[in-house]
Amino acid sequence: MTRANRPQDKLAARIFLILHDPFSGKAAVGPTAMRCAIVGAELAELILADRITMENDLVVMGRAGVPGSDEISAFVVDSISRQSGSYGVPTWLAAIGDALYELVAARLVGSGILVRSRGLVGRTHRYPAANLLAAAGPRVRLEHMVRKPRECDVPGAVCAALLGAVGATGALEIDGGRRSMRRTLAAIAETLPADLRSMVMSVEVAHESGTLPPSLRLRPSTA
Repeated sequence: MTRANRPQDKLAARIFLILHDPFSGKAAVGPTAMRCAIVGAELAELILADRITMENDLVVMGRAGVPGSDEISAFVVDSISRQSGSYGVPTWLAAIGDALYELVAARLVGSGILVRSRGLVGRTHRYPAANLLAAAGPRVRLEHMVRKPRECDVPGAVCAALLGAVGATGALEIDGGRRSMRRTLAAIAETLPADLRSMVMSVEVAHESGTLPPSLRLRPSTA
């Protein structure tokens, strides 16, 4: 398996792994922030692949016939293409957040990177590492990029920007304190292309304002 198609290198999977402690399996943020970051990561990956694009802050279908897709990307593209109109990022966070979280978790568990265990409270689950090297890799690489921003590539910048957007800077261990970390992540986010910056800003606004009311949620295609 090449690095390009390893399960842990998909952007949504990177975010999932960064936001779960590899030893305890506990999430570093709440469910809303987690789903905002994961959906944002998948939308970013689809934008980078020209499968979707941003127009006037709305998510629209991109270039037709772009080849290649995994089951997670196929689910999101199918959900978007089924709608009769175009909607903004906050609507998609509400519409597919839960389903996408479960799809990413299942992919990482099925690939042997994580295991699913029952949490101590309610029906929550934890996801400790079964393969510590693979599970910790995305966090280690992103911490290196944050320490040396000149070495940060676009996927890394997306991950950094999304962590900043959902208030998850504490998931990274970087010297200098939280305030310095936020400034660094904001500076990295500014290096993103305009459509990705627009998407990340929409994620941040949605996270700060809370989830959409149920009456505005779309019904995505079946996962």
